[in-house]
Amino acid sequence: MNEESIPKTFEELKNQIDIYLEDLKRTVSTIYTTYVRPFCEVGGNFEDFLIPFEDLIKLPPNSVKLRKFLFHIFTKLDIYHQKQLSDPLPEKEFNYILTTIRMVSPLAMAINESSLPNFIYEIENVHFRYFPQTIEKYKELLGLALKEPKFQSVDNINQSEIIARKHYHDAAQTPKKVKPKINVPTIGYSILPHQKSNLNHTVHVRMRRPKHGPNSKVPPSSSSSLKH
Repeated sequence: MNEESIPKTFEELKNQIDIYLEDLKRTVSTIYTTYVRPFCEVGGNFEDFLIPFEDLIKLPPNSVKLRKFLFHIFTKLDIYHQKQLSDPLPEKEFNYILTTIRMVSPLAMAINESSLPNFIYEIENVHFRYFPQTIEKYKELLGLALKEPKFQSVDNINQSEIIARKHYHDAAQTPKKVKPKINVPTIGYSILPHQKSNLNHTVHVRMRRPKHGPNSKVPPSSSSSLKH
């Protein structure tokens, strides 16, 4: 913000904050920590920035209403901190903030499914150092508490990636299994081309040996020799 736009009075500051709350590009937590807290640290009063609850209810249901409710919660929690209330908050104050969050939850979910988690995140961002236990309880009650993460070392992650890549590479490079060739006997069997089946099985046909000659079963007897 340049020097000319710096508010000179409290009313100018409040008007500037109202303008920023309608600017969706600015987070409510940034607006609050930039303008409200510094002002109160030098003698200002958080009560002066508190938007009346009745005025919040009358606002049309949109993102600006959600942002102003969040601003209201920021202010309330700083008032509780200024009063040195315990953490977790006493029941009355705890339930007031919880009821307010639950009141705007349907609107937040209607705007965007991430609006409610972001809503709680901004509260955590501004007030966690003052009310860590209170905020954790809100997250649990709203079903936003994260489960205990299962941490994995970087070495294990890298090793898993290497194994997965190697498995994929090997699977892509492994040649298909080739059926072994069938050794065809050279004696007593012969393969005829027209006797191969469609299932790629080779049909072996036993060939009969000739009755006479060198390949016959029984060699020629002496009785078959030429008579003189």
